[in-house]
Amino acid sequence: MATRAMTVACGKRVDEAPRTIRVPGSDVAFRCTTVNEQTVCGWGDDNTPVAIAFSPAADSHEPAAAEAHRIRDAIRRPVVP
Repeated sequence: MATRAMTVACGKRVDEAPRTIRVPGSDVAFRCTTVNEQTVCGWGDDNTPVAIAFSPAADSHEPAAAEAHRIRDAIRRPVVP
């Protein structure tokens, strides 16, 4: 969903249908696709949709999803009331 929303908002061309990838150790699935020669992976948490673009496009979406997982873990913080 995040990938489609980003590409529509930016007016970019989606080169292929997004693939859902579950990275070992992750509690969310990542959706990855190729957009204008970039690999884009996205996810959505309870309150935050995120899409990350990797350039140039990867040959496989799995390494990009693994890197998106690493980035998600690095930036994620608990919501404090």
